[in-house]
Amino acid sequence: MSKKNWTTEELFTRLLNNKSKKSYWEHISILRSRPDEDVFRQCVELTTSDIPKNRIIGIDVLAQLGVPPRSFYNETIDTYFELLENEKDPIVIMSILYGIGHSNENLNKTQINDKHQDTKLEAIAGLAKRKDIRIKEIIKRELLDGEYGTLLFEAIVNLNDKDFLPLLYQNLKLAEDSTDINPEWIKELKLCITKLEKIMDEL
Repeated sequence: MSKKNWTTEELFTRLLNNKSKKSYWEHISILRSRPDEDVFRQCVELTTSDIPKNRIIGIDVLAQLGVPPRSFYNETIDTYFELLENEKDPIVIMSILYGIGHSNENLNKTQINDKHQDTKLEAIAGLAKRKDIRIKEIIKRELLDGEYGTLLFEAIVNLNDKDFLPLLYQNLKLAEDSTDINPEWIKELKLCITKLEKIMDEL
């Protein structure tokens, strides 16, 4: 019988009990195609588990549950940001950030400039401090989205990766050509570039 015909319970059971990742994303994808109350409820319940693997399963399904306009979109975003406030496991944090990345097209200004954004940036900075290179693409996305600040610059410096320099140069040029950019922000951007260039020279 095709896995697409498995019950929701069978899919969750297989995900929770499998010791390998061989069919992980196939099972996740099938569950994502079932944006009903039962799947959503079970995912949220999993995100409260004491077992990191279980939390990740719930987070990964929620990341793309249904097609736009997605069911439970607002509830999912709220769940992600609530999780970020207390999550300590770096792998789980990574899954949350990827989930937010898949769901950020509809974030409103309040969600982008409030404490949740600070929490996300703190998580990014923490992972960069651990030299977790998987955070690199997320940082690039933040830069492309126009998100800056001390925490993001700190993360870039901690990763010691010259690949960020072209993006930083590009944004510095745009900032210097603009008349409504905070001079203090430009100063921080220049400092970040200087630190990264110095690190590269020392390698």
